[in-house]
Amino acid sequence: MHCSTHYALIVCVLCGLKSSGTAWCAHLAATMEELHFISCLADPDVWLRPAQKHNGTKYYEYVLIYTNDFLCISTYPKKILDSIGMHFKLKPKSIKMPEVSLGANLECFMLPDNPSKQQWSMSSTNYVKQAVANVEKDLDEIGKHLSTKIASPMSSNY
Repeated sequence: MHCSTHYALIVCVLCGLKSSGTAWCAHLAATMEELHFISCLADPDVWLRPAQKHNGTKYYEYVLIYTNDFLCISTYPKKILDSIGMHFKLKPKSIKMPEVSLGANLECFMLPDNPSKQQWSMSSTNYVKQAVANVEKDLDEIGKHLSTKIASPMSSNY
């Protein structure tokens, strides 16, 4: 029988076991249920619960979760994040008005005809700029470039 020795260099450390993701999801789900949120049937990473404003208006509060990022949609989002923070250590500087979520720019503004209500917009501007920059970099590496004289993003014969 021939014996040999092999070795490997670890280039990237993967933390946890292959079931760690499942365990995290189960723990997170139990915490959200303890906070009286229910998982949306259409997207299990969207959690909701009924709520009521001071004036009696009923609405739903939402928490959108992507791995370990939380986006709260509520009249009182800090209260929700404080509740979540009792179960998980949150980075204090991360608790703020959202600017980006899943690559999309978020912006809060007031409409001129109703300045008492907050309105939100979502834009893919930075995401698209970064995607174009990545394509340009990849093309540059093989000696090609994007055309600068395009009238339409699609072929005129499409």
